[in-house]
Amino acid sequence: LCEKLKNDYPELPIRLLGPAPASIYRLNNKYRYKMIIKFKNTPVFRKMLSELLKDFLKDRKYSDASVYADVDPENII
Repeated sequence: LCEKLKNDYPELPIRLLGPAPASIYRLNNKYRYKMIIKFKNTPVFRKMLSELLKDFLKDRKYSDASVYADVDPENII
């Protein structure tokens, strides 16, 4: 993510927090982590996030991992 931001989207003012273990660290024998991305919700940011998720899903070494983005979450605990 940091590499993609620096190379492809240097104009986006984004702050990254994490990754860190989720409050419920292990669930159904899977380990959970969270990353908080502070940003201004713009079309350029949404495009970058979409590309990032697509690239992650294409990489076979992460085939056992699940990733999702929650834009404007209810809580971040």
